Amino acid sequence: MEIWIMGAGRFGRLALKRLSARHPEALFTVVDLREPRDLPRGVRAVRGDAARFVFENLHERVRWIVPAVPSHLAFEWLLMRLGPGASRVPVPEEVADRLSEAGVPSVYRSKDGSLALSMAAFLCPDDCTEPRGFCPATGEKRERSLFSILEDMDTPARPIKVLRSRQLGPGVGGFGPLDLLSLEHAIMERKTALWTTACRCHGVISGLEKLPIP
Repeated sequence: MEIWIMGAGRFGRLALKRLSARHPEALFTVVDLREPRDLPRGVRAVRGDAARFVFENLHERVRWIVPAVPSHLAFEWLLMRLGPGASRVPVPEEVADRLSEAGVPSVYRSKDGSLALSMAAFLCPDDCTEPRGFCPATGEKRERSLFSILEDMDTPARPIKVLRSRQLGPGVGGFGPLDLLSLEHAIMERKTALWTTACRCHGVISGLEKLPIP
């Protein structure tokens, strides 16, 4: 089994520490734009762009991909898969309004037009266990998870496709290659769509536009 950790910063190293303790038999690869240094023995270090590494190297032995980079990794991969006819477009403001109306307290627009989403209005602990139904930091009850709110917003007129980030350990989320590829298939015939990666409490949503095939 292989586990890829995209990013060698604080959160990438926390993910490596926690997942290697749970899966000592796994082969770990850490990818970062800067040469990953001081990694445990047996961990493969790769210097390079995380999305491009996934695009060029994904295979059936990979079990989990853990994004720990300051970008929407899955969406960057999707743009590479779709080729030069695909581009990023800003997420419409009406989507941000609908998310706020649905009870998402933190909706932040990044410089590239994507939306960063959080069910918390504070900085979460880095070892959150993401329990169902309540926030472990405040005890606040939560009726719905962020990914389910996003899935319910999917319509033929405004497709919103959600790649769910699975809880792999305290404060560590990731997705599998099959989830990634199946969501790509679901979006292939769409001229425009919104692609989201989300767990119960946090997510990012990016806009996609494709040129019509001649």
